[in-house]
Amino acid sequence: MFNDLEDKAFLLGRRMAEAAFSMDDNPFTNLQPRLARKWLDGFVSENAFHNKTGWLGQDGQQLRAAGQALEDAGTSARGTNVFELTPSPA
Repeated sequence: MFNDLEDKAFLLGRRMAEAAFSMDDNPFTNLQPRLARKWLDGFVSENAFHNKTGWLGQDGQQLRAAGQALEDAGTSARGTNVFELTPSPA
């Protein structure tokens, strides 16, 4: 039963991203952490889809900048890629 609610939260996140809502508009933030996370997953996945097709939603620039910052931090932190379990070549 809860899985059905999670699926609906994910789809709602996708629809709200498509309608140009912002990440701050997550309706589950103060209600249920798991549903808030599923909503965010849907929201981010919709923005990622549109980023690949050339369209940047309201939060698209922020998502791209945050992803680039994480990637930069992961590859420059003491020569180790934090996204992998093995050290990257120096």
